[in-house]
Amino acid sequence: MDTYVRVRIYGVSRRKFHKAVEQIKHIASFVEEKLNYHSPESALSLLNMKGESSDTFIFDSVAKAQEVAAMTGGAYDPTVASVEELWDFRNGRVPPESAIKERLRFVGFGKVKLCGSKVILPENFKLDLGGIAKGIFLDLAYSVFLKNSLSGVVEAGGEILLCGSPFKGRRPWRVAIKNPRGDGFVKVIELKDGFTWFVATSGDYERFFIKNGVRYHHVLNPKTGEPATYAASATVVATSGYLADALATAMMVSPLEKFDMDLLKKVVFEAYIYREGFGLKRVLP
Repeated sequence: MDTYVRVRIYGVSRRKFHKAVEQIKHIASFVEEKLNYHSPESALSLLNMKGESSDTFIFDSVAKAQEVAAMTGGAYDPTVASVEELWDFRNGRVPPESAIKERLRFVGFGKVKLCGSKVILPENFKLDLGGIAKGIFLDLAYSVFLKNSLSGVVEAGGEILLCGSPFKGRRPWRVAIKNPRGDGFVKVIELKDGFTWFVATSGDYERFFIKNGVRYHHVLNPKTGEPATYAASATVVATSGYLADALATAMMVSPLEKFDMDLLKKVVFEAYIYREGFGLKRVLP
């Protein structure tokens, strides 16, 4: 998942705490082994190399990605992996337009097939599930909280699971939205205690470089193969981790008018986008 994981569990014995943390660490390692795009031994890399996979976890993860891709009209599309390989955010290199155009031939999630229990990729297509992996991890971590009747927080990068009640008494959960263009926060979301919430934020300030006055960041628009320009950040509170994670990415790419709004309203509790020149706006509900 290429990120840190933090776990806080409230009101339990030290033994119960360490047992739950070990289970969550095991889940994190499992998801990493399955979905790490950069590891040649991962199940996802094997799919990308062979063009097909019968791995059950891969099948379920791709099915989730396909669901969000359809819901967002392709604003979230993990087949953009072929174009991502051209970008060098560490060294600040912009690929030639001709190279991007060539790789866009291998972008289009509708061409990925789920046949029986097998995932089949078209020739030269690749998947990067980095935009949904942390959310999938949080969904699995939640099962540990549910099974053991725990209250607490699991944080994986910009994705957060809030379960039960905050520490020391009943009060709302509070999640701050970072200012993508300055210090501090632009808003603090309050979420009722006693419930389970999945919150994800995606922003153009995480991995980026500036060249000739232009900000280039890691969230690519699958239609253009270039960094998304619609929003500087997006924050989503949803019914599951994978939905919050992938939808936060998609909302940076495209306005909601292009999404399936009927489906979106069923799975999103709150959503905010920050657009340069416009500031923060609540877009759902």
